[in-house]
Amino acid sequence: MAETRARASMPPPSRRPVVIEIIARSGSKRLKDKNIRPLNGLPLMAYSILVAKSIPGVDMVMVNTDSPDYAAIAKEFGAEVPFLRPAHLAEDATPMSALLSYTQQFLMDQFGYWPRSVNPFVKLIQLLPTTPFRNVEKMTEYIERMHFSPLVKTYVRTDTTPDKLFFQEETAVPMTDVFNKRMLHQSFFKPLSNFMGYTYPYPSFQQCYIQLDNIYEMIDIDSDNDFRVAEMVVQNDLYDFGVSI
Repeated sequence: MAETRARASMPPPSRRPVVIEIIARSGSKRLKDKNIRPLNGLPLMAYSILVAKSIPGVDMVMVNTDSPDYAAIAKEFGAEVPFLRPAHLAEDATPMSALLSYTQQFLMDQFGYWPRSVNPFVKLIQLLPTTPFRNVEKMTEYIERMHFSPLVKTYVRTDTTPDKLFFQEETAVPMTDVFNKRMLHQSFFKPLSNFMGYTYPYPSFQQCYIQLDNIYEMIDIDSDNDFRVAEMVVQNDLYDFGVSI
C-alpha cells in the first residue's frame, strides 16, 4: 500500500507539545484484528483512545495504523490518523524503534520539531491497545515525570529471564550479557506497553522505570482467554479508568 499522509490539526506549540501515538497494526496473526476486536461492545483500541483524549495538556492523540478500516474506527472515537503506515513498517518483525523514527520524521515535517524550532522538545508517548487498562490520573502523572526524565516506561516484575528482559541493580539497563550465576540473583523486569514515553531530543540521560502494581494494568491481551479476563473486568466495573467508558 502506498504511503498516505494528511495534514494534522495540532497548532504550533508554545511549550513542549505532548503527542500520544496509539500503535494499531492490522496484521495480527494469533488473534485476527485483535486491536479492533470488541471488548464489552467497544473496539479494543477505543479504550486507549478515550483515556488518551481525557488526559489534560495532550495536544494530539493519533493512531498509527496500516489499515484504512482501523483508521476509520479510530476517527470515530476522536483520534487523528495523519498517515497510513507503509507496508514495510507493518510486518511482524517491525521494531518499535522504526515506528518511533517514522513518527519523529512526520512531526518534524508537519510542525518543524527536531532539531531547530522555537521549542524543539516534544513528548511522544506510545501506547498499545493490547494493554487497555489505564487510568487518566496515572497517565497524567507519568507525563509529568517526563519533565525530569526523557525516557519513562512501565514494567512488571517477572520470575523468568528470557532474552527480552532487563535487569535492575542501581539503574535499569538493557541485558546484553549471557546469563551467569550472578545475574540469577538480580531482580528482573519486563517492559509493558501500558506507557512508553520519550522526550526528544533527550535533555538528559536520566531514565525512569515505573513498576505497575495494579493487576488489571498488567493485562496484556494476546489470547482468547486474555479477552475473556479483560471483559470480566470491564463488565464487573473492577477498574477505574478515570473517565466514563
